[in-house]
Amino acid sequence: MTTYTLRSTLYVALTNRLTARTIIQTRGPAFSMPNSSGFVPLQHEPLTTDVCAAVLSAMERAPTPFSSIVFAGQGEPLLRLDTLEAVLVALASESLPPVRVATNGIVAPRAAQHGRRQRDGRARLRRRSTMGGADAPDTVPRRRA
Repeated sequence: MTTYTLRSTLYVALTNRLTARTIIQTRGPAFSMPNSSGFVPLQHEPLTTDVCAAVLSAMERAPTPFSSIVFAGQGEPLLRLDTLEAVLVALASESLPPVRVATNGIVAPRAAQHGRRQRDGRARLRRRSTMGGADAPDTVPRRRA
């Protein structure tokens, strides 16, 4: 199952793959997810379309609106960064509550590199827009002291 709920939050699982111990594992052997949550480890990694359908279906079935949507689950959601981004783009026109990603912060090199490219691209665009457009230099000149 791709989605499960705890209180008023919808959780979305993208993978069971890990970069470290899971939150469930760190809580010790006595911890278990409540049966009412509907949490079940994934049998396979869902397609983007499957995740979108599961989120929309859960939102339709909910007796009250969710307070937030959290990409979490048994595994590390950033290991499927492309899928996460595709889901968010596909659902952008929907009226979603705030969205979070529960991560341990240990990301795959590809995900880290993608994040740096995104950050650097925004910085270049910002510099160009303040320097006079596309013909402006890629870096801001330093002032001499």
